[in-house]
Parts: sequence; C-alpha cells; structure tokens
Amino acid sequence: DNAAELKGRIALVLRGDCMFAAKARWLQQTGAIGVIFIDHREGSNSDETPLFQMVGDGDSTEDITLPLVFLFSREGAVLTTALEEHHNVDVLLLPKEKQLGHDKMEEPISMNIKLLLTQEGEMEENSAGGPTLQFVLENEEVFSKEELIGSEQQDGRTQPCSADSSQSLNSNAGPET
Repeated sequence: DNAAELKGRIALVLRGDCMFAAKARWLQQTGAIGVIFIDHREGSNSDETPLFQMVGDGDSTEDITLPLVFLFSREGAVLTTALEEHHNVDVLLLPKEKQLGHDKMEEPISMNIKLLLTQEGEMEENSAGGPTLQFVLENEEVFSKEELIGSEQQDGRTQPCSADSSQSLNSNAGPET
C-alpha cells in the first residue's frame, strides 16, 4: 500500500507468515534501501530466544541485495519507541564483512605489560628500557612487592595471587625484605 513512501528508506516489517525472501524481494522492488524485520511474537528477545537463520523461499536469494536485519520484539520495541518519540532515528547498516571484522587484514596487536610500582622519585626517567606507563593511585593505596608479584614464578609462569590493599603509604609496614 505504501510502496512510494518506502523508496530510499529503511523499511520496518513485522514478521508474519510470508517468507523473509518474498518480503525482501518486494521491498527491494519498491526502492527500499534496507529492511528491519521485527518479530511478531510478543515478548521475544535476544536473551531468551534461540538465534535462527532467516531462510529463503526455496529459490535462489542471490537477487536480494539490500541489507536485512532481524530484531526480536523486545529489541524492536526499543527502535519503534525511539521512532515514536523522535520521528527520525539514524540506523547504520554495515556490510557483513565489516560487522564481523573481516575487513581487517592485519593481525591483532598483542603485548605484555609489566607494572613496577614505586614511590615518587624512586624510578629514574627512562630506566625501564622501553615505553613506560605511569599509573597514579588516587587513594594512595600500595601493595607490597610480594602481593603484586604473587607467588614465585615457576617454569616462566606466574602463579595466581591475590592483592591486599589494606596498606597505605602512611602505614608503618616496616622495611621490605
């Protein structure tokens, strides 16, 4: 009924008995630039409802080129409420490759960070031999060397430890050994 109004817009469509592919083809022919299907089952949500694949109608779906998104009814209600309140809502539909991070060609960066806590003035500038991160504890809490390092390293692995933050810079903990 409102095919002319859909041209150049993202269509909101309630899921029903008609196949996703049939709806998508019709909306593509009207000139819609995307489709957001909203589940018609009241109360469905992404936390409690198993994910499923929007399926075709038995024919090839290669002719469907516009982006399709499915929202369960609870998530769809967030969108429709925003539309009712603001009348215009920005929706960004990204290609599948960008959503899944497939557009990144380089390997993720990995680094190990070692922290050395010292009191002010104890560590000379650039003495770490590489990039240095400085953290300032706002509440002036410090940990003893043993609490920070954990149990001794065995076979190059640091064993789990827990830190006790009950000591502060002003406490009389005595000299470290």
